[in-house]
Amino acid sequence: LTTGITPSDPQRKEGIVTQPMQTATPVLTVTTQSKSNDIGIITLIGDYVEGGMNHGRKYFKKVQKIKGHEDIQVFLYYWDTRDGADFGGWWFGDALGGTQVW
Repeated sequence: LTTGITPSDPQRKEGIVTQPMQTATPVLTVTTQSKSNDIGIITLIGDYVEGGMNHGRKYFKKVQKIKGHEDIQVFLYYWDTRDGADFGGWWFGDALGGTQVW
């Protein structure tokens, strides 16, 4: 596992590098043409800001809260193939490398 971070770095957690959010200006917007009110769709659509780096790529955090689920955070992040090819790629999840992904 090569992360470029020493084990004593307080921002290191299981190969994930977190850095403070660098901008409050949304850098991407997730939209849909669906007319569905499905909670899965509602969870993902919105504006995202840069949050730092994960597996050598920028990750993004959703700005808006989800009505009725204000405690849920949504991230768009890249996961490399260190856990197998099926896990590599871009993911929406409630945490970087978390078990809840959409």
